[in-house]
Amino acid sequence: MLYTDSGGGRLVFAPGETRGAIGLRTRLSEQNSGSGTLTVTLGAPVVGSGGGSVSASGQVVVTVQFHAASRLAAIDAPADTVLDEGDFADLRVRLIGAPPQAGSDITVHLSVGGDVESGDYSAPSSGDSVTFTAADYAPKTVRVTTVDDRLNEAAETLVVTIAAADEDADVVVSHSMAAVALTIAQSDPVTYSIAAGAAGVTEGGEVELIVRLSGLSEGDISVPLTLGGTAAFGEDFSEPAGGAHFLVRAGTIGIEKSVEAIDDTLNEAAETFLFTAGATPTLGAGAGQVTLTPTESGQSAGVTVADNDPVTVSVAAAAATVSEGATALFNVSVAGGALSGDLTLTYAIGDAPGLSVISAADYSDAGGGEVTFAPAATPYQIALNILSDLAAEPQETLVLTLTSAATVGVASVSGSAAPITIAASAAAQRTLTVTGPAAVTETDANQAVNYIVDWTGTAFSGDTELTWTVSPGATRPTAAGDFAA
Repeated sequence: MLYTDSGGGRLVFAPGETRGAIGLRTRLSEQNSGSGTLTVTLGAPVVGSGGGSVSASGQVVVTVQFHAASRLAAIDAPADTVLDEGDFADLRVRLIGAPPQAGSDITVHLSVGGDVESGDYSAPSSGDSVTFTAADYAPKTVRVTTVDDRLNEAAETLVVTIAAADEDADVVVSHSMAAVALTIAQSDPVTYSIAAGAAGVTEGGEVELIVRLSGLSEGDISVPLTLGGTAAFGEDFSEPAGGAHFLVRAGTIGIEKSVEAIDDTLNEAAETFLFTAGATPTLGAGAGQVTLTPTESGQSAGVTVADNDPVTVSVAAAAATVSEGATALFNVSVAGGALSGDLTLTYAIGDAPGLSVISAADYSDAGGGEVTFAPAATPYQIALNILSDLAAEPQETLVLTLTSAATVGVASVSGSAAPITIAASAAAQRTLTVTGPAAVTETDANQAVNYIVDWTGTAFSGDTELTWTVSPGATRPTAAGDFAA
């Protein structure tokens, strides 16, 4: 082949342009004498919109004079130019033309380049040169071996070039036949995973988040993270330093970052924050194939944040004494963290040992009860109705005892017994009176005489039974036969 662009080319004229240039580059052939020709012929033009009729004619014949050197140095590529790490390629270096005279050896010098580093390959088996003699003029095999460095890296290019030949050997180095490019395929794919240094942390503490590679990489790897869980970012935990991307530098196995569980004053339930690794990392120069681990447990890291603001609940009577028929109020006090959810209390009611014995007839909510307060429903009070039993009795002492406290966080009861005195009361006064006619005339053996019984005072809570008798009068006694009950 005498020139490049073997299939021809395309020349475009912009509006207003009247001249263009066609460039060809000759190639060094294996012939070292004589000459050859090439012909450039214009084809039919394609006219753009708005153009008129255009014709093309003309042909140029170019004579190419072959080089006059005695020899041409060339290097040939193997059939497969893509290598895995640890593989090798055999290249062939040859001289085209007359062999040297006896005693006049010809040395061809080689160089290695491309984007590889020195640790990616071993030196050519022949060193940095090959020598041809009159007795041994056959092509020379040069073996290049790649190194399996167990490093994740992108595909690289290794180029072996004929750098020069002996100056006095009358050897021409052809640009088109002087270099072989080999590709070292990307190698040692790695996976990455995320994990937490601990499963839980208390508010105010820190926990380490770790992004780890399964092997070293030649390039930086930036792993994006998404935030989730029941904990709120900025309220319950802080953002890792540098943001929600973990940058694993080239040559390192991973990176750790601290996440702080923010210490607030709320009493709240345990919460979790969840960091999930994204499946599309950003790869720096030199990094090869990098993927998220297929193991589900390594794709996200969850940490439970324990609350450190427990509440303690106590109760005390709002007043030392209460009267029958009134309402006894008990104030509930909450110490510790601020409530973030409803507070539910259970309580029992009993008497004060050694003071008095009360009964269920003295108060409502016999035996105890349950009450729930919303966080904002202050003051928190338990109301107990003291019943009026109309009996004459001494003062009594009633005790309300908190038995449990429950809210979204940790809660306990303390100082849970609250006594209150029910004031002494006199017996209630009730009066029965009977009224009726003072005299009645016998006109009918069956005449009815009605008497009215009136009740004054507080009624009993149940039925009241009244008995009555009839007796003869003192002035003119009646006989039992004079009336009937």
